[in-house]
Amino acid sequence: MKQVFVITGGTGGMGLATAEILSHDVNNVIVLADVRKETLDSAKEKFADNGAQIETFLCDIS
Repeated sequence: MKQVFVITGGTGGMGLATAEILSHDVNNVIVLADVRKETLDSAKEKFADNGAQIETFLCDIS
């Protein structure tokens, strides 16, 4: 069964570190949410070969 993780602020600091750890499990789906498309694209590319499914969502949660 797949597990889905939604990480807000997912492209910097603790969010990015958490995404990196979770990205090594092929049973994980990681949704990175942030306000900057460029950093979302960069993070998705960085973790693309780690095994998990990476999705991005452009949003401002403030």
